[in-house]
Amino acid sequence: MARPPLLTRIRKFCVRVIGLVRVLERQPGGGRDLARQLIRSATSIHANLAEASASQSRKDFIHKVSLASKEAQETRAWLKLIIDAQYFPSHRLKPLHQESDEIARILFTIVKRARASSRGDEANLE
Repeated sequence: MARPPLLTRIRKFCVRVIGLVRVLERQPGGGRDLARQLIRSATSIHANLAEASASQSRKDFIHKVSLASKEAQETRAWLKLIIDAQYFPSHRLKPLHQESDEIARILFTIVKRARASSRGDEANLE
């Protein structure tokens, strides 16, 4: 089965995070604080990638995707913390954490390739 376009995939990921946040906010012991951090970083991935798709220059594109990549790394870290703190059974959050990992890796690769291509180093990507 083919993967959906990246922006669509990230939007669906954000919707799943929003569902988690709704439940996490009701958890005692800092759940609300974690939920706020998670929702901010996850939705920022989508917002920055949407801006990148409308960028006016290659430099602007690289900047926006770099921001999305950093937010993806942060989202992955928050999800790992939520798993480690045992707010939910790990098997329930593992697919979401795995998706965040894949998104972070994809965005990192896009930034790496875009930077190399803007310097003319495409042969060094292997």
